[in-house]
Amino acid sequence: ILLLMYLYKLKAISFNINWAFYKTLDLKDITLFGILMMFTAFASLGIKFIDQLMIGHFFNENLVGVYATSVMMCVIMEIPFNSLDRIAQPKIAHAWSINDVAEVEKIYEMSSRYMCFVGALLFCMLWASLDAIFMFLPQVYHFCILAFYIVSFSSLFNLLTGVNSSVIMLYHKYFATSFLLFVLIAVSVIANYTLIPIYGISGAALALLIAIGTFNLLKYIYILVRFK
Repeated sequence: ILLLMYLYKLKAISFNINWAFYKTLDLKDITLFGILMMFTAFASLGIKFIDQLMIGHFFNENLVGVYATSVMMCVIMEIPFNSLDRIAQPKIAHAWSINDVAEVEKIYEMSSRYMCFVGALLFCMLWASLDAIFMFLPQVYHFCILAFYIVSFSSLFNLLTGVNSSVIMLYHKYFATSFLLFVLIAVSVIANYTLIPIYGISGAALALLIAIGTFNLLKYIYILVRFK
């Protein structure tokens, strides 16, 4: 509410409908984009819990809690990336709107460079302090140390590939992101279903690494082929 009041004071927003602008919009394209992004949002949210769902299916809810608590520490690595992505998205969208490919390339490259440095630094800090962190957790959590190592590699690989999702999603061929995301779900389900019965919690972490690695590799190849 305070943000809305502030924007209203700056005259940055208005509660009056601009019908002239509304008539210039391509409602068919907007509706298609909205529906596709809605399913994409559901898929991106669901992918985060497939491994936990599979662990609960094959084992019990106690292991789900242990796994989720342990691997959630890796989320720390991706906090800077989420902030950078929010900054990069409007810049990428503007660059695509004026067909400034050089600007998109610059943002894409620099995001990978910065995240390589920041991600590697956080990666090393987490690994160095892992024993101290697990000292404060019950003994049962120590079974997840290997899973933590594997998931941290998947988070690092995700950072190294930069803002590739935004580069694809904000282009007019945005449906490619949705397609690749559904490929990610399929790979994740198959990998979890195959590896969890054999390796347990570590199998779920390995399945996540395979899924994230495949997803980012496909995005890299798409950007390389489509945009050179």
